[in-house]
Amino acid sequence: MTLGREKELINTFGKDVSKPEVLKACLKLLEMFDINVDELYMNWEAFSYSKKKETENNDSSTVIELNIDALSDLQTHIMKNLEKKSKAGAALSSAKKTRRYTSSPMGSMFDILPSSPMSLSKRKLQLDGSTNERVRKNPRPSLLSSSPTKLGYDPDISMEIASPKLLDISQTAFDINDGTYTGDIAVTLNPQISVDEGLELGPLDNSKKSDILLASNFDAEKYKFRIMRQKLLEAADVLDDQIDSFAVYIAEANPQLGHIGNPNLVSQEDIIAVGRITPDSPLTTFDESINKESLCLEPSRASGIGQRVRLNLANVDNYCLFPGQIVALKGRNANGKSFTVNEIISTPLLGAATSTADELQSYRESLHDHKLKVVVTAGPYTTNDSLDFSHLSNLVERLNGEIKPQFVIMFGPFLDYSHPKVVDGSIEEAIENMTGFVSKPKTLDEVFKAVIVPILKKIHPQIQVILVPSTKDASSRHPSYPQDSFDRRLLGLPKNFKCFPNPASFQINECLFGTSNNDIYKDLKDVVVGAKALEMNRFDRITNYILEQRRYYPLFPAGISHQKVKLISPPPESIDYKISETEQQMSNGKTFEIQQVGGADLDIPYLGLSEFNDATPDLLILPSQLKYFARVVKNVIVINPGNFMKPKRNGTFAILNIEAPSIEGPGVNVTKVNGEENLYLHDIWKRCRVDIVNS
Repeated sequence: MTLGREKELINTFGKDVSKPEVLKACLKLLEMFDINVDELYMNWEAFSYSKKKETENNDSSTVIELNIDALSDLQTHIMKNLEKKSKAGAALSSAKKTRRYTSSPMGSMFDILPSSPMSLSKRKLQLDGSTNERVRKNPRPSLLSSSPTKLGYDPDISMEIASPKLLDISQTAFDINDGTYTGDIAVTLNPQISVDEGLELGPLDNSKKSDILLASNFDAEKYKFRIMRQKLLEAADVLDDQIDSFAVYIAEANPQLGHIGNPNLVSQEDIIAVGRITPDSPLTTFDESINKESLCLEPSRASGIGQRVRLNLANVDNYCLFPGQIVALKGRNANGKSFTVNEIISTPLLGAATSTADELQSYRESLHDHKLKVVVTAGPYTTNDSLDFSHLSNLVERLNGEIKPQFVIMFGPFLDYSHPKVVDGSIEEAIENMTGFVSKPKTLDEVFKAVIVPILKKIHPQIQVILVPSTKDASSRHPSYPQDSFDRRLLGLPKNFKCFPNPASFQINECLFGTSNNDIYKDLKDVVVGAKALEMNRFDRITNYILEQRRYYPLFPAGISHQKVKLISPPPESIDYKISETEQQMSNGKTFEIQQVGGADLDIPYLGLSEFNDATPDLLILPSQLKYFARVVKNVIVINPGNFMKPKRNGTFAILNIEAPSIEGPGVNVTKVNGEENLYLHDIWKRCRVDIVNS
């Protein structure tokens, strides 16, 4: 094969190529660019012609000698032509799909970028209730309420977050029971902060409104889209938009990096490649463990026509990567087969929320010498073998008589459609035994209204309740993520209840909360290499991914879960579940085991609704089936309250006590922003006590 190519090269180029070093260089070019001898000769002719035109006299008779130096210049010439063709092809392909592009604000760093991503400095919030929204199907949420808190990017604030003080739970968690609550306290974060006695609850007919600010940071109308109508092109546009937006963030934070190129093109010099980490096989994410040999990089259609390239990570000592992660990598594709990574570029973080001195003073006065007290619970609210909501009733009694918080945040599922009693149809018997109903409930909504709503209505009207659904909630008409909120009026809930979507960002006074009810901690599988990377706790590591990616659920493809459910009676013929091969025999009769398949259920065209807004939350509440925890990661408090009820026993919930902000005197607990006369960081992580309490 090689001998044949040598003869073909000599016949085509002449005796000049017969020199061993020149012949070897030509063979290397044929292999490097995967071209034949005729194509190499045409490139040589074009290169020679351009070189002749560069001579002083523009003499076409000038002979360009075929030597090592000339072949090195020819290699550069071919690479430049390939890059031009790739960019022109990407632009033409995208234009045919009606995707609009504009020149990049970063100049030479980007040749083509979509018009939809906007730089962080341009995405400003309008505090009068209006927004400068982009016209796109998945616009990022904006601040709707006329909240006095100013959110936005601030370089000094970003520096504050980039070098945080990390509090390891092993140093801050204590197994204590100080008698403050009737339930045993499993874990406490910031135990040096005292527990507030709670509200002074008045009569049940008390209509006095709270002075505490509750401001939503989302547009509820954007969540009311029709599900199960995904189009491939719309999903691809959103995934590309995430990469291109990330490229803008990287360019703004690292202007010295230079050109961002296509990792699929052969390059003899290091380039910066921005793309999404993907497994080499779609099945890897679901059924197999990923490893460093199975990772690929997928650039956007604008920067690399969406073509995946395998990653060679042998030159990197420490890294943490997972499918769906958008990264900036420095390296080269020397052989056209894999992209060798030499450095992983650090990801910039969003700035923190800030408030003025006057605003913080007004928030302090609204608490009336109390701490801000918040209770957080996450479903399910019954065990797997019954639909007994008595533990939820006990919680309501404790809220009214013992804990007395200003706010309660309750995550679903409240009535889980995967509950064995719902699956096998025995829910009617369970409801009758519990409530004594004579008539049959016709729908699961009626079950929710007849069983759960009466319990929730007993919460004192001075306590504000925020309900966040789960994709497993039988009463939700929106079972995909991002997920629309419950319909408060349809369920017959009183006015002190607020129904928020999933995920949601909102403020209680100065505290910026970020909530998401999709189990990222259980679903995410990552590749962790190096002693430095392994030092970080898994919960801290995944939280760090969320903060860096600026998305509540950065995993893609989404996780899939398998759950086995035992039924006393055979499942209905219409049920879309897989019946196990074996039918178990028990002393009291037969049981049928079915396998349910579920997961994150992402609605990809609307994933923009799962992105952070223009500031990093002060508190992240991310319920998970894994063990409860309360941690501080990069100056953000992260809480998993645990399930309120486990499959066979009681679970846990969280109680937050947040000290009122103070900007002067011996009790100063907020930080002034450098270079700003009247702006303060909230420092919630230093003045919030979190107790994980057994239910």
